[in-house]
Amino acid sequence: MKNKVATRFLLVLLAVCSVLSCFAACSNGKSNGTETTAVPDTTPPDLPYELPIKDFDNADVKILTPQPKRWQFDCEWWYNSDVLNIGLFNRDKKVEETLNCDLNYVYQEANPEKGIEATFNEILTQEQLAQTDTYDLVFHESHYGLDFKGFFYNLNDAELSTVVALDQPFYFAQRNEVSTIDGILVSALSYASTEMMSSATVTIFNHAWWNRLFDGNIYDYVYDGDWTLELMTSMAKEANVDINEDGMRLEEGDKFGLGYMHQTCMMFFALGGQFFYKDTNGDLKYELISDRNYTVHDTLYKLFHDNDCVYVPGYTEVSPAYRADQLLFTLGYFDCARVMKKDGAEDFGFLPIPKLNSSDEYHSVLGSSTAVSIPRTVSDKMNSGILMNAYSYYSFEKVRPAYFDSLLKFQLSKDPDSSYVVDVCMNNLVFDFSIAYNVTLGYLGTKQWNLIYLHEEGQFVSTYLKLEETLNETFTALIEDFKINNAQ
Repeated sequence: MKNKVATRFLLVLLAVCSVLSCFAACSNGKSNGTETTAVPDTTPPDLPYELPIKDFDNADVKILTPQPKRWQFDCEWWYNSDVLNIGLFNRDKKVEETLNCDLNYVYQEANPEKGIEATFNEILTQEQLAQTDTYDLVFHESHYGLDFKGFFYNLNDAELSTVVALDQPFYFAQRNEVSTIDGILVSALSYASTEMMSSATVTIFNHAWWNRLFDGNIYDYVYDGDWTLELMTSMAKEANVDINEDGMRLEEGDKFGLGYMHQTCMMFFALGGQFFYKDTNGDLKYELISDRNYTVHDTLYKLFHDNDCVYVPGYTEVSPAYRADQLLFTLGYFDCARVMKKDGAEDFGFLPIPKLNSSDEYHSVLGSSTAVSIPRTVSDKMNSGILMNAYSYYSFEKVRPAYFDSLLKFQLSKDPDSSYVVDVCMNNLVFDFSIAYNVTLGYLGTKQWNLIYLHEEGQFVSTYLKLEETLNETFTALIEDFKINNAQ
């Protein structure tokens, strides 16, 4: 059975590689119908890295993961899941061959009465109490708060750091640095999770409709560094037609310039908002009420309350709205594009999340994604470190090209300009500590949604002054708990 599956996957892989080679041969510039301009290639080169390996003597390796099962296979309801499944299959196969082991995924569904956070906490607590060597690796979302419980090894310790190469590009360095407290990192984000790519924020736009509304090439603004929120809003206003002037739902004849997919907190950080930072000593600090945070919040508030061009669609509305030319821009994740493509939306392109000012850098924000940890109950932490590193390395080598190059840059990008934007987004990912530990911090990372949509104008300062008072009491205790529980 496994050989038949492998044969099928390899045949599909050969077909995909053939198509990609054709694309590489003919796609070498911007295409607006009149001229061709070179587009810089920002794809990382091959890794000059020697992977630490060990013979596991055909051992069974168990990996605890939450649902959905996107570490082993991609669900068929995503667009062209076969492409990603090829990469996932080849990653697992390469890990098994290199380390002489057999990977076994243990999928843990949430207890419906307790939720996934409490379910995982209960499982790992029982493991710790019984000192049961059940799982070699654990995948979990950092907002579960498990990092503060003392369940996992410090990946920066002197021994593990010899086999876990956190400085290599197959790990997300910025997120892992933000999540390091007093030199302790107990969960690392790497390409082992496809969410590192799928959950990055991007602007999706109706390419054909834009070309009918405006002259020139919209990507010129991107290349010139002038793709700003103000510019996007002005275009959205020009496209807007709200028949009933209710702004509540898409009806026949309605056209909204901007569809917003509930990512208020993602926009806040993409526009330069920041709650947590590291000082010169490397200590984690917070500042909720800064000039920049106030400006970003005020800008977003006015975007949603002073403009009639903004609509918040349900996920099932986006694809039909694009097909009917009812949405010009949509702010969402890369996986939104896969849903749209699956549902028949064709003529769309990618743009970066717009800047607040032309002088800013483009940023894409990564939501709370699934990281990997080594449980303290393993019999040999070095073996788990070698496994984790190989898993991340071969994810970069096998899974990243399947999702990043094949799906995003080729099949979902209608032209080299969109493909270039994929590079811009992935090379400028940002991650705030409040997103990583959103639940633990009292949903600080997502409070902007209620603050912008439900509160009156001018409540930013008063609301965050109250939040700072709460943090003054809880944050120090939280960090101390982290240090004590994760002490070696």
